[in-house]
Amino acid sequence: MGFGIKERIVGGVVAGGIAIFGGVAATEDKTTRNDTGAIVESGGLGAFALRVGDCFMAPKEDTDLVQSVEGVPCDAPHDGQVYATFDLPDAASFDAVSVETQGDEGCMSRWITDWWGTYEENQEIDYSFLQPTAERWADADREIASVVIPISGGPQLVGTDLP
Repeated sequence: MGFGIKERIVGGVVAGGIAIFGGVAATEDKTTRNDTGAIVESGGLGAFALRVGDCFMAPKEDTDLVQSVEGVPCDAPHDGQVYATFDLPDAASFDAVSVETQGDEGCMSRWITDWWGTYEENQEIDYSFLQPTAERWADADREIASVVIPISGGPQLVGTDLP
């Protein structure tokens, strides 16, 4: 799973290797959560274990492939927060351009205008997304995780950025 990068993002994840936080596998969740599922104690959080509402610190390595991040409580400074997840339609083969285009369109359509204002007018936050790789696609993973991030780089978010 990797971040989808758009031109508007000032900082971000770019070419490199695989970013892994603390040796956590892509499906593992080493955070501590309360009864509502919110992260209350930081820990490794696999890219495929992210949930709507999760706040996280992005990997420090320059990479376009993210296996895991550091999940953090939302009241601590963080680089991003998951605001939506959705599955792409099934296709016989992986098409990177199609996955990126559909991921971008899906995240934009889920932008929470009532909470953040219009996307075009917001100068503080942007969105990015995590998408399946060709290998994960072959394993039937179709999920996109839309994340809100600060435009000027992070961590600048504190508290939840969701209604």
